[in-house]
Amino acid sequence: MKNIYLLSDRRDKLKKDPYLNLINVFFNSRHNRQDVMWLKENAEFLAVLNDGGLKRDLIDLECYRPFYEGSMRYMNFFRQYYRFILSICIDLEDLGLPGSRGLELAEWVAQSQLVDAELSDLQRAEVRRLLARRGVEVKAGVDSGERLDERLRQFTERSHHFAIPNRRTAYELTHILFYLSDYGRCDPQVSPETVQSLYFAGGIAYLDQDPDLLAEVCLALEFTQSAVPDLWRTFLKTSHSQFELSTRPIMVGAMDNYHEYFVLNWFLSRVEGAKLFDTDYTGVKSFIHGRGTSALRGVSMATYSMVENSNSTRGQRALGISWTALRSHVQGGLTQSEQSILAGAEASIPEFETFFTAFSRLSDTVTGSRFQGAQQSDQVASLLEARRTLTPVNV
Repeated sequence: MKNIYLLSDRRDKLKKDPYLNLINVFFNSRHNRQDVMWLKENAEFLAVLNDGGLKRDLIDLECYRPFYEGSMRYMNFFRQYYRFILSICIDLEDLGLPGSRGLELAEWVAQSQLVDAELSDLQRAEVRRLLARRGVEVKAGVDSGERLDERLRQFTERSHHFAIPNRRTAYELTHILFYLSDYGRCDPQVSPETVQSLYFAGGIAYLDQDPDLLAEVCLALEFTQSAVPDLWRTFLKTSHSQFELSTRPIMVGAMDNYHEYFVLNWFLSRVEGAKLFDTDYTGVKSFIHGRGTSALRGVSMATYSMVENSNSTRGQRALGISWTALRSHVQGGLTQSEQSILAGAEASIPEFETFFTAFSRLSDTVTGSRFQGAQQSDQVASLLEARRTLTPVNV
């Protein structure tokens, strides 16, 4: 009878808190609480929960209270992880855990000028946003106001950089827009060039069949009030449906696909209007998703072959020729699956011709006037027109 009572009690708790099992996954089942990966995963998990607009009375966060109450001690010793600790405490409060530790930590971070130790403008922007959530301003020697915004915006507007495969810079682009928009809570007032950068970064992610990066790009498009291509939506929804929620624990030092699972659920919630984390997580310990066929390497190598042959007659003719003229050459070096992915990218990326010019690096226009000055305005106008023709899919 005791076991029956306990099972019934657990079912009652799950009815009141449908996220109980998922919270247990990241709080108890994956990493030791002194491990930086515990901090990272729980900071990301709580951030997605908080952004999901959940009702406070649906979430029981009492298991986090010992960490929350000891957070000043953690912060003092593990101050190299201060952004994780501060983020966790602020999100716990915003999700309904009583307390004012977030404000205390924010004031301590500002007074300690920890932001001065940050080399990256992206991290400065993250700290500024975290402190602003508790009404605290950055008090540091490193500027964090208009000059910081100017540098961040300049970075996002260099569209041709994002047509070249570089996952790190693509993630920096999406996170800059997360912070400037306060995760979609305000208009970041971005330029058409920044939107073009997102489409180019998304095009690379789609060619690579990378749902993690593409989901972040689509969220950033949503936060900038820009259209998300239908093909990308379909790909991301399919990727989410293919996840294996495994009861096998992850090995020490190993990584699974938890982050991809987070951002796909975040995308489905914010862009598609689905319920956040709407699955049974009983016994789950790891998140597994195999990558599909990527066309990025194939397209890159087919393009690179033209560079290798640039001294040949065919190579000389290739320089500066339009994508329409080069399409058959590139497709000829691809498998059928890669050709299909490339066709999807061409159909879903506004201004694909401009994208491919930068991606191919076959023309000196990548560093010349094509991406600068008056000629760029024609491309931007075309991009805006293309954006208006993209129609979101209703779930």
